[in-house]
Amino acid sequence: MTKLIIQKSGFGCTLQDLGRFDYGGIGLTTGGVADKVAYYWANRILGNQTNASLIEVTIGGMVMVAKGNLTLCITGADVAVTVNDKPVRMWSSFHVRSDDVIRLGHSQTGMRIYVGIAGGIICDKQFGSVSTVVREGVGGLNGCQLQQGEQLTVAEQHIELQGLPFKKVPRYSQSVILRYVPSYQYQQFSHQQISTFEQQVYQVTEQSDRMGYRLLGNAMNDIPNDLVSEGICLGAIQIPPDGQPIVLLNDRQTLGGYPKLGAVLSLDIYKLAQCRAKAKIKFEPLSQQEALLRVREFWLQQQNTMLMKVVS
Repeated sequence: MTKLIIQKSGFGCTLQDLGRFDYGGIGLTTGGVADKVAYYWANRILGNQTNASLIEVTIGGMVMVAKGNLTLCITGADVAVTVNDKPVRMWSSFHVRSDDVIRLGHSQTGMRIYVGIAGGIICDKQFGSVSTVVREGVGGLNGCQLQQGEQLTVAEQHIELQGLPFKKVPRYSQSVILRYVPSYQYQQFSHQQISTFEQQVYQVTEQSDRMGYRLLGNAMNDIPNDLVSEGICLGAIQIPPDGQPIVLLNDRQTLGGYPKLGAVLSLDIYKLAQCRAKAKIKFEPLSQQEALLRVREFWLQQQNTMLMKVVS
């Protein structure tokens, strides 16, 4: 059986796919990859199924050893990638042989890196997904981050090498505009509060992770606080009593009672998930109709993007 051995795991190293759905009623959040665009390209470049599992690692610093012939693709945050100390290109597939050593440097731009393998990683699903949510102890290998010495079973599959054209590779920035759709609680906020929210530039704080990003700026005053706890969607913009927004991400809790101004457009979630502390964030509203149009246009563009052949 072909294996990929984790020689050094790096920070926040977990198995992920698109996540688990329809289990919020029993308290399980969706989990899943934080950057769906990088995930999409890793699997498409490798010819994998849409929901194939891969490794998500934060910042980098990961070392792996192949035990068998494999084809890999690494996308996401910009890191130096080497095989036996020889550089390979991100956003393109490449072959490795048994005992080859694959190293990820530490990212200079962006936060999260994705290691995809042709055929995907073989792992039992829990509640319909392999996605790891460490807080809940669900998914992946025993609901935990990947550790040194662990062995991942992978499908040995030889494919033609291909990659994403350089000009199509996503660029990650430390200055991001997040489009958001106002929620039904939007009307509970005053014009002054909304103006404060939309006109300033927030900063990502150190208290940000896969559960949510805490932002810092001029605090909104007199936040409504007499709400009943309710379900929370991906990208929900909560305003707690301190008046500083929290944008909830994949590992968010399933219920919350803070008022919500709206939800960040799904297309912009990946931009936020790739932001480091002190990144600058600004919000812009858009309608539901505009949001649906932007999402449809974006994914059509991705699907219509032609891959280029790569010479090994």
